[in-house]
Amino acid sequence: MEFWDTAGQEKFKNIAPNYFRDASAVILIYDITKIDSFNDIVYWNKELYNYASENCMKYLVGNKIDDEENRKI
Repeated sequence: MEFWDTAGQEKFKNIAPNYFRDASAVILIYDITKIDSFNDIVYWNKELYNYASENCMKYLVGNKIDDEENRKI
């Protein structure tokens, strides 16, 4: 099992598709306190659709759930 945390960094956008091709599962995580973080999920979901196999399990997770007072999503 391997985990890759790109933190949404631009420099990883070119290599991520290589990892999606062989992935059995992908977890997309967004920050519930930042709208931009959630909006970026659209891009990554398209990448998954284009490169991951149909059998790849896909999960969407919101993090920082303990920071309810700053929640935006």
